Amino acid sequence: MAPLRRLVGSRLETIAISVANDTVLAVLASVASDPEVPPQWLAPTLMALLTGSDAARALRAPAASVVTDGARDLVLHPLVPLLLPRIVVDTASGAALCETWRHALLQRAIDPAFSAQRWLWNGIAWLGAAAGNSGYAWSESAEETALVEAMTDALTTALVNGASTEPLAPVFLTYAMYRPRSTLGERATSFRESTHR
Repeated sequence: MAPLRRLVGSRLETIAISVANDTVLAVLASVASDPEVPPQWLAPTLMALLTGSDAARALRAPAASVVTDGARDLVLHPLVPLLLPRIVVDTASGAALCETWRHALLQRAIDPAFSAQRWLWNGIAWLGAAAGNSGYAWSESAEETALVEAMTDALTTALVNGASTEPLAPVFLTYAMYRPRSTLGERATSFRESTHR
C-alpha cells in the first residue's frame, strides 16, 4: 500500500483536487499520513480544497458568527492537522486564504468568550506553523500589526522580568502566527542590555 500512496502523493504535487467526498478525503488522509510522502506534494490539493470551500467564503461574511463558523470549519477540515503545520503555502490564493483565516483566528483569540475553544488553539498552532514554514511572508493589516506589537510588549516584559510565561501560552501561540518566537528572546536580550548600560 505504501508504494501506491507514494505514487498518488507524487501525482498530487502537480495537480490539485479541489472537490472531495468522504472517500476521497479518506484516501488523501491515508496518503498524508504516510511518512514516505513529502507533505508538500499534497499542499496544492489542501489549498485547493480549503480555498474552494464554503468555510473559506464564510471568512469574508459581514456577520461575525458566520466568520467564526468558517474559521472553525477550516480548522476542523480532516486534512488540516495532517498537512497545514508541515507545508509551505506557496500560492497567492493559499496565502490570501491564510491571511484572512489568521485574522479571523486572531479576533477570536482576543475575545474571552473563545478562550476555552480547543478548535481555536489548534487552528492557531497549525496556522502558526504554516506561517513559519512560509517565512512569515503573509501580509497583515495595521490592526493586526498593532495587536502583534501589544503581544510582543507583554511577552517581552514577562521574559525580562522572569515572570511565569505559562499564563501567556495562548499569547505565545497567537504571536507565532505573525512572528518567529525567537524574536521575543532577541528583543528581551536587547532590552536587558540597554537597561544595564
